[in-house]
Amino acid sequence: MVLYPYRDVWLNNAVTEYEMHGSADASNVAYGVCIYIRCLFTDGPAKLNLLTSKSKLAPLRDVSIPRKELCAALLLARLIDKVISAIDISSREIILWCDSMIVKKTLKPTRVLRTKSSCYYSREY
Repeated sequence: MVLYPYRDVWLNNAVTEYEMHGSADASNVAYGVCIYIRCLFTDGPAKLNLLTSKSKLAPLRDVSIPRKELCAALLLARLIDKVISAIDISSREIILWCDSMIVKKTLKPTRVLRTKSSCYYSREY
Protein backbone atom coordinates (compact mmCIF):
# COMPACT_ATOMS: atom_id res chain seq x y z
CA MET A 1 0.00 0.00 0.00
CA VAL A 2 1.36 3.40 -0.98
CA LEU A 3 0.26 6.46 0.93
CA TYR A 4 0.93 9.63 -1.02
CA PRO A 5 2.93 12.05 1.17
CA TYR A 6 1.28 15.42 1.68
CA ARG A 7 3.43 17.24 4.21
CA ASP A 8 1.19 20.29 4.27
CA VAL A 9 -1.73 18.09 5.35
CA TRP A 10 0.01 16.00 8.01
CA LEU A 11 2.14 18.71 9.57
CA ASN A 12 -0.28 21.62 9.47
CA ASN A 13 -1.46 22.68 12.91
CA ALA A 14 -4.39 24.63 11.47
CA VAL A 15 -6.27 21.41 10.63
CA THR A 16 -9.31 21.09 12.87
CA GLU A 17 -10.90 17.92 11.50
CA TYR A 18 -10.16 15.10 9.08
CA GLU A 19 -12.66 13.18 6.98
CA MET A 20 -11.88 10.14 4.86
CA HIS A 21 -13.87 9.48 1.69
CA GLY A 22 -13.57 6.21 -0.22
CA SER A 23 -14.97 5.48 -3.65
CA ALA A 24 -15.41 2.17 -5.49
CA ASP A 25 -16.35 1.46 -9.09
CA ALA A 26 -16.19 -1.40 -11.59
CA SER A 27 -16.24 -1.89 -15.35
CA ASN A 28 -16.02 -4.79 -17.79
CA VAL A 29 -12.22 -5.04 -17.58
CA ALA A 30 -11.29 -3.88 -14.07
CA TYR A 31 -12.44 -2.49 -10.75
CA GLY A 32 -10.80 0.03 -8.49
CA VAL A 33 -11.02 2.10 -5.35
CA CYS A 34 -9.54 5.34 -4.12
CA ILE A 35 -9.41 7.01 -0.71
CA TYR A 36 -9.28 10.75 -0.23
CA ILE A 37 -8.63 12.74 2.92
CA ARG A 38 -10.51 15.98 3.45
CA CYS A 39 -8.90 18.44 5.86
CA LEU A 40 -10.94 21.19 7.44
CA PHE A 41 -8.80 24.21 8.34
CA THR A 42 -9.48 26.95 10.85
CA ASP A 43 -8.13 29.67 8.58
CA GLY A 44 -9.51 28.77 5.16
CA PRO A 45 -11.41 26.39 2.91
CA ALA A 46 -11.25 22.62 3.16
CA LYS A 47 -8.64 20.72 1.15
CA LEU A 48 -9.13 17.33 -0.50
CA ASN A 49 -6.12 15.11 -1.28
CA LEU A 50 -5.78 11.63 -2.73
CA LEU A 51 -4.48 9.37 0.01
CA THR A 52 -4.21 6.00 -1.75
CA SER A 53 -5.80 3.89 -4.47
CA LYS A 54 -5.88 0.31 -5.67
CA SER A 55 -7.14 -1.42 -8.79
CA LYS A 56 -7.52 -4.99 -9.99
CA LEU A 57 -8.20 -6.56 -13.35
CA ALA A 58 -11.45 -8.44 -13.66
CA PRO A 59 -11.26 -12.24 -13.84
CA LEU A 60 -10.96 -13.81 -17.29
CA ARG A 61 -14.08 -15.89 -16.78
CA ASP A 62 -17.41 -14.23 -17.44
CA VAL A 63 -18.41 -12.31 -14.30
CA SER A 64 -21.38 -9.96 -14.15
CA ILE A 65 -21.02 -6.23 -13.50
CA PRO A 66 -22.95 -6.44 -10.17
CA ARG A 67 -20.50 -9.11 -8.98
CA LYS A 68 -17.58 -6.84 -9.94
CA GLU A 69 -19.22 -3.95 -8.08
CA LEU A 70 -19.40 -6.16 -4.98
CA CYS A 71 -15.72 -7.06 -5.41
CA ALA A 72 -14.90 -3.35 -5.62
CA ALA A 73 -16.86 -2.66 -2.42
CA LEU A 74 -14.98 -5.46 -0.66
CA LEU A 75 -11.66 -4.07 -1.90
CA LEU A 76 -12.64 -0.63 -0.57
CA ALA A 77 -13.57 -2.04 2.84
CA ARG A 78 -10.24 -3.87 3.11
CA LEU A 79 -8.23 -0.86 1.95
CA ILE A 80 -9.94 1.53 4.37
CA ASP A 81 -9.13 -0.86 7.24
CA LYS A 82 -5.46 -0.85 6.21
CA VAL A 83 -5.40 2.95 5.96
CA ILE A 84 -7.01 3.37 9.39
CA SER A 85 -4.41 1.10 10.96
CA ALA A 86 -1.50 2.70 9.05
CA ILE A 87 -2.06 6.38 9.84
CA ASP A 88 -2.47 7.90 13.25
CA ILE A 89 -5.13 10.56 12.89
CA SER A 90 -8.55 10.77 14.42
CA SER A 91 -10.97 11.35 11.58
CA ARG A 92 -14.41 12.68 12.28
CA GLU A 93 -16.10 10.57 9.65
CA ILE A 94 -15.28 7.81 7.21
CA ILE A 95 -17.63 7.88 4.24
CA LEU A 96 -17.64 5.13 1.61
CA TRP A 97 -19.20 5.81 -1.80
CA CYS A 98 -20.47 3.35 -4.39
CA ASP A 99 -22.71 4.05 -7.38
CA SER A 100 -24.26 0.59 -7.53
CA MET A 101 -27.69 -0.11 -6.04
CA ILE A 102 -26.79 -3.82 -6.00
CA VAL A 103 -24.09 -3.15 -3.41
CA LYS A 104 -26.42 -1.01 -1.33
CA LYS A 105 -29.15 -3.65 -1.32
CA THR A 106 -26.65 -6.44 -0.56
CA LEU A 107 -25.13 -4.56 2.36
CA LYS A 108 -28.50 -3.58 3.82
CA PRO A 109 -29.22 -6.15 6.52
CA THR A 110 -32.59 -7.91 6.50
CA ARG A 111 -32.40 -8.37 10.26
CA VAL A 112 -30.78 -6.53 13.12
CA LEU A 113 -27.09 -7.44 13.39
CA ARG A 114 -24.62 -6.95 16.17
CA THR A 115 -22.51 -3.80 15.84
CA LYS A 116 -19.25 -5.65 15.16
CA SER A 117 -20.63 -7.70 12.28
CA SER A 118 -22.69 -5.11 10.43
CA CYS A 119 -21.61 -2.89 7.54
CA TYR A 120 -21.81 0.88 7.69
CA TYR A 121 -21.80 3.43 4.93
CA SER A 122 -20.31 5.95 7.36
CA ARG A 123 -18.49 5.25 10.62
CA GLU A 124 -17.58 7.79 13.25
CA TYR A 125 -14.37 7.45 15.22
